[in-house]
Order: sequence, then C-alpha cells, then structure tokens
Amino acid sequence: MRGSVFKRCPCLTRDKEGAGSTCRKDHGSWYFVFDRSARRGEAREQIKRGGFPTRSAAEAALVEAMAAGAYRSSGSDARQVLGAYLQDWLDRKSAEVRGTTMREYRRHVSSYLIPMLGDEWLSDLDTFTIQRAYDDLRHRRSMSPANLRRIHATLRSAMHDAVRLGLVRSNPATNVSLPSASRPLIEPWSPSELGRFLDHVNGTPLGPVFEIAAMTGMRRGEVVGLRWKDIDLWTGLIVVRQQIVQVDDEPAPCAVCGARHRGLVFGPPKTRCGEARRVEVSRRMVERLVGVRARQESEQGALVRAYRDHDLVFCRGNGDPLRPEFITKSFTRAVEAAGVRRVRFHDLRHGWAALALGSGMDIAKVSKMLGHSTLAITSDIYGHLLPGAGREAAELIDGLVSRESCDQSVTSHPSDDGAMIAPDRDDVGLTSADDGSQVGGPPGDRTLNPRIKSPLLCRLS
Repeated sequence: MRGSVFKRCPCLTRDKEGAGSTCRKDHGSWYFVFDRSARRGEAREQIKRGGFPTRSAAEAALVEAMAAGAYRSSGSDARQVLGAYLQDWLDRKSAEVRGTTMREYRRHVSSYLIPMLGDEWLSDLDTFTIQRAYDDLRHRRSMSPANLRRIHATLRSAMHDAVRLGLVRSNPATNVSLPSASRPLIEPWSPSELGRFLDHVNGTPLGPVFEIAAMTGMRRGEVVGLRWKDIDLWTGLIVVRQQIVQVDDEPAPCAVCGARHRGLVFGPPKTRCGEARRVEVSRRMVERLVGVRARQESEQGALVRAYRDHDLVFCRGNGDPLRPEFITKSFTRAVEAAGVRRVRFHDLRHGWAALALGSGMDIAKVSKMLGHSTLAITSDIYGHLLPGAGREAAELIDGLVSRESCDQSVTSHPSDDGAMIAPDRDDVGLTSADDGSQVGGPPGDRTLNPRIKSPLLCRLS
C-alpha cells in the first residue's frame, strides 16, 4: 500500500518553463491519496481525502487511513492486511508492556513495517516477502544490522500473537535470515577523563545530575525520576523505585499536580530486578545532594504557590520533571565545552561498572546495583573488564598441563658474528660466591639473581 500527500489552493502559479505549480502561500488545504489493497486478481481502489490544515496532519491521517481502510471483503470471506493487524496489535500491547518498549514498537510499525509490508494480506505473508523487504532496508537504505534485528523482533512478536489467535497457521518471520550484529565496543572514560569532566561541570545546575549518574550507574530516566523520599542522607543509601519515561501518546494527568507533562510519565524502572534496588553513595555525593536540597528549598520558598512539588531531586525551577532528552543534549554540550573525549550519557553507566569491577567489587554485586535482569547480561557486557581475569586463566591452564622440569640454568644466545655462546652466570640468575661456588643451587635450579626483577613473578610469588 503506497500513499502520498499534496496541497490544493485557489490560485495557480507558473514556473520558468510555464508548467503549473502549487503556490507557497499560507492558505489552501492538504490532501492524501493511496491505493487500497485488493485481493489478488482484483483492481485496486484509490482512496482520497482532503481538508487538512497542515502537511503533518495530512500525513498522520494517511497512516491512520491506510490501516483503518485496509479491510476488503468478498462475500462472506473477509480478510485483513498486515498494516491493519499491526495497528490492532499495538492497541492490545499498550496495556502489557512498558512505555519505552511501546514507543519503540510504534516507531518500528509506523516507520518501517507498514510502509514495507502493510499492504500484504496477513494470511498470505511468507518468509520470502519479509526477506526481500529486509534486504531492501539493508542495501538501499543502509540500515545497520542491530536496528534491523530490533525491527524484526517487533514483527516476530506480532506474528507470534497472530498464530496464538488463530489468524495464521505459522509464523513466517521465524526463518528469516538476519545479519549478525556485534555488540559495540564499550570505551568509557578513564578515571582522569571523568575527573576532568566532573570538575568542569562542578557548580553548574546540571552538574549533580551528571555526577550522580557517573557515581551510581543509574539510568538516565532513573536519575531524573529520583525522589527525596527514596534517599537516606544519613546512611548514603538510594533506593531506585521509579523512572521518567518519554511516550508518544498524550499522557494521563499527573497524579501529583493534575497537569500533563508533555509526553512524560512516571513508571517503574526498566527491569523487574531493577525495582527497589539499593545503591550506596559516597560521603562526597551525600554532600552534593545536601547542596541540591538547600538550593531547591530556596527556590520553592521564592515561588510559593507557583511551585509544584513532585518530591523530585532534580527538576525544573517550578518543580516539574526534567525531560530525559534535555539531559542528553545538555550532557553533549558539556562534554564539548570540557574538551574531553566524546561519549554518550549512557556511557557514564558503563564507566561506573568499569570502575566498580576495577576496584575489585564482585560482579554479582555490580549486576545487582545496575539492575540487570540476569548475571549473564552483566558478564557478557563487562566480563572483559574484570581485573586479572586473563592472567588467572593463563596460570590455571598452565597448571593443568603436566610437564617435565626443564634445565634453564644455561641458555645460549647469538654473538655479534652469529656464533652461539654461553651467557654469563649473572645473565641466567646465578652468582658466584667468594669461594667460587654457585649461589642459586645446582643446574636446573630456577632461583633468580636478586638483581633481576620480574614483575610477573613478583605478583605470583
């Protein structure tokens, strides 16, 4: 199913070649047109609607009409195209999944799945048709393998529900071939880079936001959704109970102030394991939070009735919640101003995990503080950051291999003319006593000369 939008107005202008063109004045109205799907062997039907004040309104109505008008019936045999089914599926899923997941589902359906496959009959959809659409995304639109896999996950989930409801016999998305997507390399800031950045933002309004994200590993939505009642300043303990999520739909009135916060809703953390998790902070971080509290109380006292108290630690001047995307944009500008290596805001979370593992914290404890659903996720993402893991594995493997003892008291190395000569005694770790005897044991003894230092052996001794 393909459609387009266009504008109509009472006047008609002429270009240099004399051809007619629509004027650019702010009058007239916008229209959309599309060919509605028909059964195989039947003629397509053109649908046209108009009277929309803006182009965006016409485009939104086009998407809705392409889905709602996608039903065709012949006698008692009524069928449904994929676009209409996906809209129905989204309506059902909205009550089952979290807001961030629903936002991704809607974006995948409206931007990719309906334009690519929306005019296909649900019962006729096959693996070859899906594969051809994916290949078009990969080669003609240069879509990354990771994004393609996310889109495919949405379609596979929708078709799984279609099988469960008895609309199709099997899931055609199951056997589609997908490109392998490697996990991006995590390169968080080093401690010195993080220190430079935190020193730069110290004293700025959003400095504490960036610092608590870097020092706790909390997600962006969890930081802006943090409440004072979730913090114990005496013990330095934070309990993560909610986050702020951006949604595309018009949110319900806020339970605290009754207003609508422009696409923002309060919800639980991302994962079940992340709910009510305990995060401990340092004494310095407690001092930062005490300063934030004092400044916020002064602002609240100045505004009096105009202040809408949501009990948020980080909020706007009138008490309303901050938009997560505003935090991201502000962080990007702060990174450029600080002159440090550019990273994402989410890399502050990765950086905390790297510092925690580098300090010797158990990976199970790190996983719990990050709020991961399983320990396997933490190990898969940060396993390479465990200090000494490679050396411990090397020593363990070496100890499992049975070997005969080797005589390494004397070795040979080439001279300047290429002849092999025996090294001096001091070169192999043996010294001579005043009476000519060897200090270090008989041949085969691996006792080193005290003057020869090996950092590796010092660590292993």
